[in-house]
Amino acid sequence: MRIAAKSDFYRDRYFSSCAPYRFVELNFLHLLGRAPQDQREVSEHIIRCVAEGYDAEIDSYIDSDEYQNAFGENTMPLS
Repeated sequence: MRIAAKSDFYRDRYFSSCAPYRFVELNFLHLLGRAPQDQREVSEHIIRCVAEGYDAEIDSYIDSDEYQNAFGENTMPLS
């Protein structure tokens, strides 16, 4: 999943052509299989993306306990 989310296609389609809020919302849907729970969660991810960059933003979902507990290394969300 990490490779797909860091691909040029994903970056062009969902990062470069979307507002930051929408990019984060789509990351939650694509990478965790759920919508953001609240504005705080969205804000944290926007701040991370600006401060640490695109790769750190993608890694934050896949490296999270939530992702690892739900999907592990060999499964991905089907949203």
